[in-house]
Amino acid sequence: MKTLLIKVQVLWTLLLLPLFLNAQSGPATSKSQDNPDYMNSFQKGREYYFLRSGKTQFILQADQTGTLPAFTWMAFNANIPSQSASKKSALNYTPGSNFGESALQVILGDVSFTSLSFNSKVKWVVMDSMPAVECSWWAGGVKVTERYSASDQPNRILRNITLTSSDLLGNDSVRLRLTVPKGSFKVTSAGLLSAKPEGNIGIDITEMSGKLSFSNWTRDVENGTLESPLIPLAPDAAVKIGTSISFSFPADKTPAPIWNEEANHYRKLSVIQADDSLIGSLYQNASSALTGLTAGSGRMDAGVFEYGNQWVRDGSNVAMGLIYSGAFESARSLLTYILADLVNDQGTTVVAGGFDAPDREEFDQMGVLMHCLKLFGEWTGDYSLVKNYRNKIIAMVERPLNPVFRDATGMVHNRREFWERTFSDAYELAYQTYMVQGLRDAAALSDILGVPEKAGKWKHEADVFLEAMVAHPTKSLVVDGAFIKRRNVDGDATGITTGRQLSYKNDAPGPTEFNHRLNPDATYALPVMFGLIDPKSGLAKKSLDKLESIWDARWFGGGYERYHSSSQIDQPGPWTFGTAFIARAQHFAGMYDRSRRSLQWLRNIEGGNAGAWFEEIPLNRSQVPYSGIVPWTSAEVTSFVVQQWLGISIAGNEIRIRPALYAGDQKVSARLRFRTGFIRIELEQKGKKTSCKVNGKPLRETEKGVFMIKVSNFNQ
Repeated sequence: MKTLLIKVQVLWTLLLLPLFLNAQSGPATSKSQDNPDYMNSFQKGREYYFLRSGKTQFILQADQTGTLPAFTWMAFNANIPSQSASKKSALNYTPGSNFGESALQVILGDVSFTSLSFNSKVKWVVMDSMPAVECSWWAGGVKVTERYSASDQPNRILRNITLTSSDLLGNDSVRLRLTVPKGSFKVTSAGLLSAKPEGNIGIDITEMSGKLSFSNWTRDVENGTLESPLIPLAPDAAVKIGTSISFSFPADKTPAPIWNEEANHYRKLSVIQADDSLIGSLYQNASSALTGLTAGSGRMDAGVFEYGNQWVRDGSNVAMGLIYSGAFESARSLLTYILADLVNDQGTTVVAGGFDAPDREEFDQMGVLMHCLKLFGEWTGDYSLVKNYRNKIIAMVERPLNPVFRDATGMVHNRREFWERTFSDAYELAYQTYMVQGLRDAAALSDILGVPEKAGKWKHEADVFLEAMVAHPTKSLVVDGAFIKRRNVDGDATGITTGRQLSYKNDAPGPTEFNHRLNPDATYALPVMFGLIDPKSGLAKKSLDKLESIWDARWFGGGYERYHSSSQIDQPGPWTFGTAFIARAQHFAGMYDRSRRSLQWLRNIEGGNAGAWFEEIPLNRSQVPYSGIVPWTSAEVTSFVVQQWLGISIAGNEIRIRPALYAGDQKVSARLRFRTGFIRIELEQKGKKTSCKVNGKPLRETEKGVFMIKVSNFNQ
């Protein structure tokens, strides 16, 4: 028995030795090739936290699996979305290092510790009235807390480190080691700089508590390290060290401003505190991430580590999420860039960074942009973008009404569908939906656009689209009392395609299966979400019921697919922004059990802590390296909380509040940015009764469950 125990102990030692060595040796410094698990975008338990300072997009990678440092960072020029399509384009990328040098090292005795997946925890917190990313981990008996946030100086990220001797039995001491990425190292007055052709990265020591001084730090210009002298720690004592990481991008000749406007904008974000922790955490996490996902110039990678491109569709949806999070400046920059660069004088909109052929245009993009422009004006009181780009906007609204795109049914048709596949010429449900919404919003903005005479026409055309979509005698997009995704112009609505599509990823259903079904499709939720049909109607219910077949379709763990798995050309499995907008429709339809299930899934999967979600959870191996982070999902979450859960909408001079909280006694306190100030809403739900105060004033119900207040009560 003793011999057996010795053998077992030896076996365990051999198995754990690589892990032990990695834990003690600090960041990996392999001179061979990158670790594919680390460099892949997706990994089980991996999340990305986004911050922005000036033109710097700062991405923190937090891992809950693996043996490499679990908390590392990457930096990109936010004004160049193509950079973030690959981790290898990061300013601090060094081949073979797996960004290990970006991890903090704490040296206890002669052993170097760094964060590991099994002993670290990462979350959003608030620091100096701004979102900050906090990572806590253990170095022996020392609890290490790192906090990262934007600085009041542009292109600078603050990293505050707290060392707490939480489990030390007596006096001891530690050292810190900070590393700048490979480059030409230069000593600075407060730290060390790495100069590279792509840009510079510097680390400075900004503050040390007690009698500690920076003057005794060792700067190694051969290895690019800053190492502190011994830092004494008494039992239960804490020491704080302030550091900063600064960036410069030589490709941009514009002088850097002294004041970082992004830091000021972070402090203006809306805040929602709720007894319902699911809602409170989702909103905080998503709103914290959104500003970091977009650039001050309005540029945005629609799929970080995947696309490196922009769509009018994605940008407009993200701008709506930014409005609902209180990030008005970021929303305005994004909309300005869309109108200036992603819409041409003919009203054509950009798809994946370029203009496509007329029979492959995405007709929904007009509608989603118009809806966002109207929302932006309602919440900010700023309609200058609508006025400044009126000619482009009018051309964009009118373009789909051209007979080239529209036939006698009253609907638009083409070969490209909402999810960007190409089929036979057909009517697409999502396109008709956005035609209705976009034309109605254009009519509401017609005075500001300087064409009040078009309001009647646009309203009429919206009605024509809606009537044809739901009730055309031979070509409607309703069959057996529920929506269908698509109907060919010849009237065929079978929704079946055949053949193996070998040009796509070889382990996806498209190339491997012969028969492919298009229905059901997540876009059934869109007419319900916008209220274009009665959300409590039989059509809404039956359409949403059909979507249940794409929840957990070919996997376990929840989430809705974008459409039937058999026709997926790249990625079967649950999609995050599709699940999010289905949740919005479910909630509007009163299906609270389903909407909460959808939200709970979003909270529990990768992205729920960070507020930045993968486009999908990969179920095939070929998709794992390319599953990108899509800002659209974060925007859908903040939109859900404000529009569906709080139930806030604006019409003319009235703010309408119709809370749709989940069951149970609870309180909500919301400080929502509005016009030049804030709306402060307090809700208290007891049983089936909800009371509402706005800026401390109790409101009476104007109808069952609805509270109203005048926009004119607030600063314009």
